[in-house]
Amino acid sequence: KPPVAGPVKTSKLAIASLVCGVLGFLGVTALAGAVLGIIALVNINNSRGQLRGFGLAITGLCLSGLMMLLLVPVALVLPALTKAKAKAQRIQCVNNLKQISLAARMYSNDNGELFPSDFLSMSNELATPKILVCPTDSAHTRATFWTEFKPGQHLTYEYLQPGIAESNAMDKVIFRCPIHHNIALGDGSVQMQ
Repeated sequence: KPPVAGPVKTSKLAIASLVCGVLGFLGVTALAGAVLGIIALVNINNSRGQLRGFGLAITGLCLSGLMMLLLVPVALVLPALTKAKAKAQRIQCVNNLKQISLAARMYSNDNGELFPSDFLSMSNELATPKILVCPTDSAHTRATFWTEFKPGQHLTYEYLQPGIAESNAMDKVIFRCPIHHNIALGDGSVQMQ
């Protein structure tokens, strides 16, 4: 087709495609940049020389495509990473309960076969009070030292049978995580719920 006389304008869609391609890391703009780039190319080709911006549209289209290629794997991996993190935190919770349960049994061995009356009583059996906070718990902070330990601030786990005789505790739930609902029995075993 012969070109039409008149001023040549730069395609606004081509410019928009380039801007969206540059901002493609935001996700939705990458898709918009690709669509705008394709529309701009079609309009430029059909303008019979009245529109320019072919290079802008191609650049916007390429940047948008690149951003989509980069973002799709990230979008697929993030849920898997979140799930793996949650599973690791649940396993750490089980480990914490195991250590607490074993500490209670060690305390019992040295104190007339009776479990301790509270968590602070086990301070000699537990290396650190940090394990008294579930890794998923954002409402409580971890105390580094026993001298700073306050149950209201540094404790997630529930102690359900304080002071129970070890002989009566073997099949009873002694400790529980209110977040994961994992339980520790008096025999030292821990079960994920």
